[in-house]
Amino acid sequence: MQKQTFLKKFKLSSGQLNVAHDENLKDLNTKNNLLLHLMHELAKAKSKERLFSLTTNYSLKIFGAEVCAIYFPNETKRKLTAAYISSSEAAQKGIAEINLIRQLPLNSDYPLSRSFRKKKVLTAASEIPVSLKKVGIKSGIFFPVLLKEEALGVFALFSNRRTSFSSEDIKIGELIGLHLGLKMHNQDLLSSVKVQNETLELLQNSVGEGLALHGPDGVIYYANRAISHFFGNTASTIGLRREELIGNWDKYHKYKATRLYDIEEMKKTVYEDKKPFLGGLMIIHSNPPKVIEANYYPVIKDGNFAGMAAAYRDVTKERKQEQDLATNFKRIQKERDRWNAVFSNVDEAVCLIDREFKITHMNSTCENFSGMGLRQVLGQNYYKVFKCHTGNGLYYPDFNPLEKILITKEPIPYEEYLHTNASSEDVWVGVSASPIKDASSEIQEIVLVIRDINSVKEIEKAKSQFVSVASHELRTPLTVINGYLSLLINGDLGDFSDSQSRQQLREVLNKVYNETERLTDLVSDLLNVSRIEEKRVQLNRKEYLLKEVIDEVVEELGYVAFQKKVNLRVERTNKEAKTTAFFDKSKIYEVLLNLVDNSLKFTNPGGEVVLTYWQEDEKVYVAVKDNGVGIPKKLQSIIFEKFQQVPGSYLKENRGTGLGLFIVKSLVELHKGHLEVWSEPGKGSKFTFSLPRKFA
Repeated sequence: MQKQTFLKKFKLSSGQLNVAHDENLKDLNTKNNLLLHLMHELAKAKSKERLFSLTTNYSLKIFGAEVCAIYFPNETKRKLTAAYISSSEAAQKGIAEINLIRQLPLNSDYPLSRSFRKKKVLTAASEIPVSLKKVGIKSGIFFPVLLKEEALGVFALFSNRRTSFSSEDIKIGELIGLHLGLKMHNQDLLSSVKVQNETLELLQNSVGEGLALHGPDGVIYYANRAISHFFGNTASTIGLRREELIGNWDKYHKYKATRLYDIEEMKKTVYEDKKPFLGGLMIIHSNPPKVIEANYYPVIKDGNFAGMAAAYRDVTKERKQEQDLATNFKRIQKERDRWNAVFSNVDEAVCLIDREFKITHMNSTCENFSGMGLRQVLGQNYYKVFKCHTGNGLYYPDFNPLEKILITKEPIPYEEYLHTNASSEDVWVGVSASPIKDASSEIQEIVLVIRDINSVKEIEKAKSQFVSVASHELRTPLTVINGYLSLLINGDLGDFSDSQSRQQLREVLNKVYNETERLTDLVSDLLNVSRIEEKRVQLNRKEYLLKEVIDEVVEELGYVAFQKKVNLRVERTNKEAKTTAFFDKSKIYEVLLNLVDNSLKFTNPGGEVVLTYWQEDEKVYVAVKDNGVGIPKKLQSIIFEKFQQVPGSYLKENRGTGLGLFIVKSLVELHKGHLEVWSEPGKGSKFTFSLPRKFA
């Protein structure tokens, strides 16, 4: 039946099959005869090496190929490794190039790897390895070596022809792959039997292990002394059936036993399936307790089941060691997981480099900073990957701060220099470096903790600018006050006996008063910023009419508007006059005072500042609009930040410190409101903020 199926599938005649099995083959030129002769030879092969040699050498002739190789997965299942490679005489000239294909990644997109994973026949032309192209290889075909539905390996052919392989070639290749898989399985079975026989012989000759022999009916024929030692036998068990012994265990043994395996499963495996049952464990409750490993083997004679051999081994120490190892492994795994969690999730960039400053590892933060993955930078110079340099443009090797670690073997607590990030921007970083030493105190690696301190540098710069501005603003009124007081003290303003000198005195005192007010406002702003940043601002929120606080601000700044000839007014209807909201009256008064005062300062004579307010859903909105000089677009995103003094900007023309709008925004947000600005240079500005109508 098998013969007919074979002939039908591959369209061969019965005469061709017979010819292939003739010992006096005369013509092996046709593919079919070569194939049949290969099958005949494979049937006689007694080793896998012989199987591989026959398959590859015959296939070179059958397919007219230049190189034939058989690949199997390696132990890690990550690569396909060539177990055997044959090549034609022409291809032998490039044997060095051919050897380069001995290993291929299992998970690659190369057709050979995909043939194994998908269990399909695949071909290749453009995807031929470069090493094979050098010896003239132009195409390839790959057949999976199958056993039932499992892929054992790949049978590969490489040719110097560009034409694709024929359908007949594919059928023949599939047959060779199937036959090879079956023959390998048979070889494994023979090896398994050999191993079992050798194991049984070793057990029989070992005095340290318990040995017993059972007949086909379960009667115990033999048991050595180690059996009595393990189980504490109190009487002979020879001649007893196994079931009788187990049922009356306490009658024949001093120690109780707990079996950690299924006896019925063992009997089925050995007695019915005729297969070994290995690794069964028993706890013998002696003092101290013992762990016994039980292995059972079928005894086969003339193809029939003749009994069972049992081997018992004391594995107490091994189990204890396994438990200790498992405990230690869990502890190490836990420590490793903890370290990996810290390493991967820490906000700082962490990088490991060797003695030559080459990167060996880095975390995801470091990858994001460099813009490259770990695989891209492994083995590359740390200084070159991050383009480390000083503020005055000094680069590696002229700039090498880590070299001192190799010289002193001491850590570097902290240093600051510049990195170039993934966006090609220079960024200030703070770097701490510590050596990792071996048992002989030699440095093997250096761990770097890299912090982005660019924002810190910007804050330092902003604070420095602020100190400069604040110092100037404090010094100016103090200089004025000091000058007028000096005039008063020295009598340069007269004795005030007449009305003219008294008028002059009033003007001087008025100027001193105004400068004192400037100082008071400046100090007040600084204190407000401090309270906001330290979250010490307390809100006393109640329900108020917006009309009240708006009218108070307009009244307060009405004279200022009059002096500047700016029209300051409020637009509202009777309905809006009754609008209420929950807020701290003093804080919102300060918000409005700042916004209206700013509008007055930057609105030219003849202009106007208009306040409006309205209600939408659960919020009320207040807007301060002017037709003054306006704010440039590029400055609108920073005017609410503190310490901002941009030369030539909108803020520079205001003689303040750049804190007013920061305070305004902070107070609005404390009320769970929102502040935004619209402005266009030459047309004016509009500041709008919202407040909740109900207490939130």
